[in-house]
Amino acid sequence: MVLATLDDCIPARNGKLLGEKLGRPETVWLPTGHYGALVFVGYIQAVAIEFLERRLFAGAFEAY
Repeated sequence: MVLATLDDCIPARNGKLLGEKLGRPETVWLPTGHYGALVFVGYIQAVAIEFLERRLFAGAFEAY
């Protein structure tokens, strides 16, 4: 989950509540507003890819 601390479209408190309802997923907090998060697209991509690699390939090669 990616949240921006200065977001005025989806306030941070609402993002925190959603995260709690979703079972507290891994969360990345950005020091920006909603649209300012675009500056971090490369970082968000890297974090998302690392997350997917951990989840999708966990134990995938242990049988070999």
